[in-house]
Amino acid sequence: MGYDHYAYYAVIRKLGRLKTLALGQYKLRFGMGLAMNTGFTLGKTTAATMSVPNNSITPNSSRSDAYYLQGAATSIEVSRNMDITAFASYRKIDATLNKDGTIKTLLKTGYHRTESEMQRKHNASQTTTGGNIRWHSGGWHVGLTGVYTAYSDSLKPDKRQAYRKYNPTGIHFYNTSIDYGYINHRVNINGETAINDKGAVATINAIALKASQSLTLTAIQRFYSYRYYSMFSAAFSDGGKVQNESGIYLGAAWNPSSRLSVLAYSDYAYFPWARYLVSEKSHSWDNLIQASYRLSPLLTLNSRYRLRMREEDYNDKELKSKYLIDKTEHRARLSLIYANTHWSAKTQGDASYVVYPDGLSAKPSSFGWMVSQNMAYTNSRISATANVGYFHTHDYNSRIYTYENGTLYTFSFPMFYGEGMRGAMLLRGNIGSHLIILYKVGATKYFDRDKISSSYQQINSSWQADIDLQIRWKF
Repeated sequence: MGYDHYAYYAVIRKLGRLKTLALGQYKLRFGMGLAMNTGFTLGKTTAATMSVPNNSITPNSSRSDAYYLQGAATSIEVSRNMDITAFASYRKIDATLNKDGTIKTLLKTGYHRTESEMQRKHNASQTTTGGNIRWHSGGWHVGLTGVYTAYSDSLKPDKRQAYRKYNPTGIHFYNTSIDYGYINHRVNINGETAINDKGAVATINAIALKASQSLTLTAIQRFYSYRYYSMFSAAFSDGGKVQNESGIYLGAAWNPSSRLSVLAYSDYAYFPWARYLVSEKSHSWDNLIQASYRLSPLLTLNSRYRLRMREEDYNDKELKSKYLIDKTEHRARLSLIYANTHWSAKTQGDASYVVYPDGLSAKPSSFGWMVSQNMAYTNSRISATANVGYFHTHDYNSRIYTYENGTLYTFSFPMFYGEGMRGAMLLRGNIGSHLIILYKVGATKYFDRDKISSSYQQINSSWQADIDLQIRWKF
């Protein structure tokens, strides 16, 4: 049918007591995301200001054939202080099957490029239903969520590796949670506690205190049992999963003057069970400080430094044993931004330095850096953005991530390692009050290789190009 994936939906909002009705493909978020969240999660820098979104039903505008629900969802205001949300979904999903027809792995990449990937396309089905009741009054809110998920065949993952031991098994899965909170002009308290069909618990609790007009302090505690799982959970974490993690996060946002703003956090996480590339219990410690200073009405200087320490496996060939070692990452960024009514420019430098314990020849230190320049022009009818950058890193460990402007509803943080250059241009035209056309073209040139990637994804060239075209008509 032409393209690999189509996202279709119809959404009605604010029609009497009907707050939202979504038909087709949609995404959901309840509470802090322990039982149901198919959207974005709270990042660590955003968490310092504690801007937690409310319950939401949003259309699926993603280009990926993966993390969404399909069917109907509705939210109704039954009274001034109470909302009820209900949803039902049925969709085909990608999966790797065992020889007996059971499901070995649920795939969420959305890729259908090769013969083997096509064989795994839509060869299982997923049925999901549930709802949420939310009460709110005078700054207080309480919500109750229930989610039921069933698959066309039993989940039977390969558990020979320790980190997969507590992956979900079976056909039917249940999750329930209660979320709660209180907000006023000085304090914002949010939390959620969830339980799955095995009796395992996950909980997250956060408080943000406006200590003064210029200072906001944030603390987040989470405990995610290694036996807890939900098929649609996504919440604040260091390891990327709502499972096998406990931690405490402390953050601060300080604005001592109209020119200066400072943000900092420290996050400690403990993992009581094995993880991917970590064969036993481990921990991590992540710290960041960033500052923004307005030099003049048109010039702003930004700086950032991040220190992250994590444990990972090391195979010692001399001792013929495996043990944990510390991996320490230093990442820094400095940027100068100029902006007036129509023009803007940003000059940015990034650096990364990864260090392992001394004496490990198989794990040498790694250094990388990148310089980039961004230029943009905008008015009421047209806007244009162009960027170019040069990167040089020792290896993948010191890779550099940087933000790149993209089309609507997309976030682009490309990763670079080795030596090369990246350039991209984004054009946007507003034609009348209804039509928007966006066109993006980008190219990456590598100086240290004559082929990119491997296997079926291999490009037999040192150049890689990408083109993106988007047309939006607003009724």
